[in-house]
Amino acid sequence: MGKTLFLARHAHTEFSGSQDDNQRFLSEKGIEDAREIAHSIAEDYGNVDHIICNDILRASETATLFAEKLGVNLSTIEKQKNLFNISPEELLAIIQNIDVAHEKVLLVSHNSALTYFLEYLTGSNYVMLNPCMVAVLYFESDSWADIKPASGRLITIRKPLDDRY
Repeated sequence: MGKTLFLARHAHTEFSGSQDDNQRFLSEKGIEDAREIAHSIAEDYGNVDHIICNDILRASETATLFAEKLGVNLSTIEKQKNLFNISPEELLAIIQNIDVAHEKVLLVSHNSALTYFLEYLTGSNYVMLNPCMVAVLYFESDSWADIKPASGRLITIRKPLDDRY
């Protein structure tokens, strides 16, 4: 049947020079963008089975907005520490441990980790993922454990209609 992985960079944030980087919250634009992209994904791909996100506030907020549109119970969002500067190999290990019953999974994290992971999974260079961009990948595999480098096929990259980055 295959597996579909959505790689989503967190949405646009508010920034204050005195604010702890880990506690930056989404801007109004970020909230609008996340709802827009999540709605678009839901229309084209239906619900997702599972969401994994970084536990940093902006990624968690983005994951919550996606979950509301993609049919995922908020209490089941899997929050992971240390996804900020994680290597592609470490991200792959997380993906390979996803329950085989999950067909469509959303990973919400940060750049540049996601851009490098996209390149690692597809074997090709693409654009850097701006806030709230989502890369949709397909794998011809029945098990997440079988996912290997360069085994993914990029289906599309979604970005907010008003991509002002």
